[in-house]
Amino acid sequence: NSSLSNQLNYVIVSSLSNDECKITYGNQITNTMVCIEGNYNEGACHGDTGSPLIDSYSKYAAIHVGVASFVSANGCESTDPSGYTRTYP
Repeated sequence: NSSLSNQLNYVIVSSLSNDECKITYGNQITNTMVCIEGNYNEGACHGDTGSPLIDSYSKYAAIHVGVASFVSANGCESTDPSGYTRTYP
């Protein structure tokens, strides 16, 4: 469906170390990136580029840590991690 949502969409994901991410993407992964994985079919997909990655570290506080950059060539339904440009150390 190509219509815009009236609801805020989000998904809970986990970050991977860059070494773990390099298993999938090799040396394309640099220190300016962070890789994320979610459950099956949850995470960044085509059209999500530029979307924020937010770390909620308490009930009342959150920090912007990345911007969606790429998904696997295997598709967003794969178990491959998604890549984000790091905006916070």
